Amino acid sequence: MLIRGLSVASGDQMYCRCCYLRNIACAILFFAHHSANAGNGLNLIGFGIESNFLAGADIAVSRDTSALNTNPAGLTQIDSTELDSHFAIGYSGEFRHEDSLGNNRSVEGKFIPLGDFGFAHTFSGTGITAGFGMFGQGGSGYRYSNLNTAFGTRDELSALFRIGKLTPGIAYRASDRLSLGIALPIVVGDLRQKLFPETSVFNSANPGQSFFGSELKDARGAALGVRLGAQYRISDAITFGVTYSSKTRLPLKDGHVRLNMTATGLGKVNYRNAQVDGLALPQEIGFGVSVRPDDPWLISVKVAWLNWSDALNSTTLTATDPDNPAAPTRLENKGTLNWRDQYVFALGAEYKFNDRTSILGGYNYGKNPIPNETTNPLLAAFAEQHITLGVLHKFGASWVLAAGLEYDFRKTVTYNNPELPFGAGARETGELAALHVGLTRRW
Repeated sequence: MLIRGLSVASGDQMYCRCCYLRNIACAILFFAHHSANAGNGLNLIGFGIESNFLAGADIAVSRDTSALNTNPAGLTQIDSTELDSHFAIGYSGEFRHEDSLGNNRSVEGKFIPLGDFGFAHTFSGTGITAGFGMFGQGGSGYRYSNLNTAFGTRDELSALFRIGKLTPGIAYRASDRLSLGIALPIVVGDLRQKLFPETSVFNSANPGQSFFGSELKDARGAALGVRLGAQYRISDAITFGVTYSSKTRLPLKDGHVRLNMTATGLGKVNYRNAQVDGLALPQEIGFGVSVRPDDPWLISVKVAWLNWSDALNSTTLTATDPDNPAAPTRLENKGTLNWRDQYVFALGAEYKFNDRTSILGGYNYGKNPIPNETTNPLLAAFAEQHITLGVLHKFGASWVLAAGLEYDFRKTVTYNNPELPFGAGARETGELAALHVGLTRRW
């Protein structure tokens, strides 16, 4: 997330504020290696095989261990013991930044790996199923090299913002129709970013127009969240589901900032203690209905509200303990994000060819939650439309193999962000395709 440029706390000899750029504060993923613009805001559209193939229309279905991260009540549909693994490789095709400085650059590092797994066991005769899983929750990761800057240099602009979960959970079948579940995800984050790190400009006549490039790395954090879920089978053909997730604050600590102050004669100053505050996953409420109109078909619908306006409203980066005694002792970076709340609509379907083979597909829509005035190249999480298609095949009673595709429709956003030095009419374009594969073992 971009925040306002670094500034020096009052009382120091040098005023280091950049009124043009915001730095990035981003948080992390634990199980995935990279993240990109492939979801509803910062969240992925689905988790595990079935959830992804249904394009996130999973609340009233949730029949595998991905229920830990979708609707934990669905764990009771696991008969005995199950281990699910899921891997995806995304290709960020037409990811591009254009601006008034003559930049027209495609993002680097176009291939994006992602994975998750889950394990669950049903305790016979108790109605209780317990499990745990590791999930790549989402995030944002982009790198643009050799960009023209407003300061007459060519430099790098990049960020890696990842979010992941380690999630234990338990579900209870209260009756033949009603199941209840709870998951307690440990949300883990990390952050790396470069903001024109080789550029350094000091304006003695107007210090507020100075710019000192920076690099932030190794900022990490962890926090505990809560996800509640219920499924109620109205009839043999209709199931209703509901979920609630708490807001989870994720402060990132123990980071390091390198500030390029060579224009002042101080060289590159290392700040050995950096912290980012104001990041969070949103409160979320979701509803779902699944209908089986006849034996081979299953249709599922989800509607969810994500409270991004409370989760990503403002951020603060602070850095202290410089390795140069002549440098400012404290840097402070504040910014307003003002994300909007987001409503997500998902429609998924399954068709069973026979007892062994099924085809699943879906469509997911979530309106871009990022306002025009705070859009930036490093948090381009504005994808809105997604489609999926996949096949599951059972090998005997114990193994299931799955493979499928996801496509996030190309979208271009034209914006005027007064805090970025790109001028009027800057443009960000995003597009992503992904291959998903999965393997399930049942006992």
